[in-house]
Amino acid sequence: MKRFLKFILSLAIGLIVFLVILYKTGFDDLQRAWGLFFNWQGLMLAVLVFLSAFVGIWKWKAIIKATGYDCSWSDLTHLWLSSFAVGYLTPLTVVGGEMLRIYAANKKCPHLPLEKNIASVFADRILNATVLFFLLFIGFVVFAWRGYGFASLLNISFLAVFGLILFALFLFYFKKLKKESVVEWVLRFFGVKKDRLLGAKNGQIALGAEAEIFSFFSGRSMVFWRTVGLTVLYYAIWWLMAFILFVALIGRFDFLGSFVVFAFVNLAGLTPLPANLGALELGGGLAFSNLGFGFANGVVFAIVFRAAYLLLCLASVYSFVKISVKLADLKIGGIFSKNSKKF
Repeated sequence: MKRFLKFILSLAIGLIVFLVILYKTGFDDLQRAWGLFFNWQGLMLAVLVFLSAFVGIWKWKAIIKATGYDCSWSDLTHLWLSSFAVGYLTPLTVVGGEMLRIYAANKKCPHLPLEKNIASVFADRILNATVLFFLLFIGFVVFAWRGYGFASLLNISFLAVFGLILFALFLFYFKKLKKESVVEWVLRFFGVKKDRLLGAKNGQIALGAEAEIFSFFSGRSMVFWRTVGLTVLYYAIWWLMAFILFVALIGRFDFLGSFVVFAFVNLAGLTPLPANLGALELGGGLAFSNLGFGFANGVVFAIVFRAAYLLLCLASVYSFVKISVKLADLKIGGIFSKNSKKF
């Protein structure tokens, strides 16, 4: 019940922000976005968004194979698409999809040890965060180089989120370099003793998964660098989508400006709101207005960009239903098997 109320509250907040922005800029932006999406630009976005999904699944499969195990393309496709949809459409955008992926993969690929399963998902996430950080950094450097500042409260907020990502990545790579546990450091920070962690089954699983992640992030591994390349390709595709929309709205090529927009929109995408409703429009509007191209154009950009996400989510419905039915079947089968032992 609490999760449902949290979803309703976050949806209400996002919807209010979205409607306020549309009211300020004009509801004609919806019509502009609709016309832009159902044009050749929309067709290109549709092709690119499914191409990015293919690259994302390919990368996850490569990470799993690096652990010494493997899962079929079919299973991983359904798992990845389902987690993408859940992660994007629920308030738990940052980690919600990953939790579903771990749980469902544990059922669909039972031969894959839980520690390696968890490690593959979080290694994937850390790779994404690392590459995205560098892209965001480029965006902010361009932003500052063009003479814009972070004086406004909203701009400072976006910069603060960027700082949190930097701290998290620094902590991970610093601890990896020193061969110290991040899990232990975090729990110690919250007052949990190491002995208590090691005495719990979940604690041992967490430490085992962390060891697998540390082992994967090795500069000597060709598989690691291959997955880095796939991560770069994944975000390059999303940047290309942003660039196509950016050019369509401003009417001229501006590679560096598109990085600024890409940075603001991706930071807005980290907000725990369903489908980033409201936050994406705010991020896009800030980027376009700071570049001098008008807040309204940024709102149109965000709406069309979200439409591409939702197109992939719509295609994920089949995968989500199939995974849900499979998990329900396993759950029901488990209940009957337990009861059968009693007779």
